[in-house]
Amino acid sequence: MPRVSEKHMQARKAQIVAAALRCFRNKGIAETRMRDIFAESGLSAGAVYNHFPAKRDLLRHLAEESRGKWTAMFADLHAEAEERPGQKLQRLMEELLDGLADPEIVADIGSARGMWAFSSHQPDLRAACGDLFRTVAEGFAALLPAGTSGAA
Repeated sequence: MPRVSEKHMQARKAQIVAAALRCFRNKGIAETRMRDIFAESGLSAGAVYNHFPAKRDLLRHLAEESRGKWTAMFADLHAEAEERPGQKLQRLMEELLDGLADPEIVADIGSARGMWAFSSHQPDLRAACGDLFRTVAEGFAALLPAGTSGAA
């Protein structure tokens, strides 16, 4: 059997992820079945299962991918030495609000929220979802002005 390139494998994986996000947005995570993802992606079951043996593997990938995006975004913000943390927080919130017009960002936020709910029934997903939400919480906490991040 001929070996496919890494570029082809990554493109196929992205195709599956995009199809899954469309399915999750339309049907919800709990109601989406792998066969829905096969149909939406236009790929065979074998092609999808080659990348993601189960829906929880796909969800874990989405959580890790989302965590990576948040980590990069917070790293970029922290690299900005000219702004105070409160200014960075304000800019981040403005960018997030502006991003709500972007279907990819909305799908990412909706998937993260849905994954958290779904993971309550899937213990093996809790760690990935917990890591994602800790990353977001810690990133926001680091942007709060001094004295506002502690409990009252």
